[in-house]
Amino acid sequence: MTIASDARNLLRDFPKYFEQVFTAPMQSTLHLSHPLVSNLRIVNRATRAAITDSGSYAVDVRNGLVRLNAEDLDAAYPSGVVVGGYFYEWFLPEDLEFHARFVAQEHMMSRGSDTTVANLSPVELNVIAMGTVTQALWSLLSEFATEYDVINPEGISVPVRQRFQQVMQLFQVWQKKYEEGATALNVGFNRISVTEIRRVSRLTGRLVPIFEEREVDDPSYPRRILPAIEAPFADGNEGGFVINGDTGAAVGGWPM
Repeated sequence: MTIASDARNLLRDFPKYFEQVFTAPMQSTLHLSHPLVSNLRIVNRATRAAITDSGSYAVDVRNGLVRLNAEDLDAAYPSGVVVGGYFYEWFLPEDLEFHARFVAQEHMMSRGSDTTVANLSPVELNVIAMGTVTQALWSLLSEFATEYDVINPEGISVPVRQRFQQVMQLFQVWQKKYEEGATALNVGFNRISVTEIRRVSRLTGRLVPIFEEREVDDPSYPRRILPAIEAPFADGNEGGFVINGDTGAAVGGWPM
């Protein structure tokens, strides 16, 4: 299972099968009954054979259009064609994959190049899936925001804004669910980072050294702490620490 497929299960936007018959004479561009289509299978009604040559047709999956490339449609398809496949209500697979990658990058921002999504715990992957749902619904709201109510002269009203309001309520529910999970695991953009505040001496302009804590009656010599200096990773991710294991100091930070 992938993050995108988990997000689809949460959204309940499962593919639905459809089949549509086009009889001769046909136009070169076929308008399918559904947009957001995938896994199309086109069958020549005359020969009962599926058209397997991808150069024989082109598909606009987002708008539900099929363009046949034959020069003489009546000769190539004398009885027409049958188009079958699946359609989605809201999101294509590549749409959810984009949103999943978008949220995963937020979670991986400060973890360095040696950590991948495969290294994350299943619980955090569930949180990323909920974040994918949130991002996907937000993009859907951007589309619905351009629509407006329709009122015809007969007084019939089509309140299209209700769809926007319903999706907004759904978005708010999933946003809260995602934020609760991300806060509990301390991941994502709103994670809490614990760092030590360094004080600069007003006399010398240098950082005041930090020493290990010890009991008040401990007579041993104080041991200085060399904190890691924040520096970008080699791949450009900021907020990480490149540590020299021998000295405990950041590479390029503490001199030997």
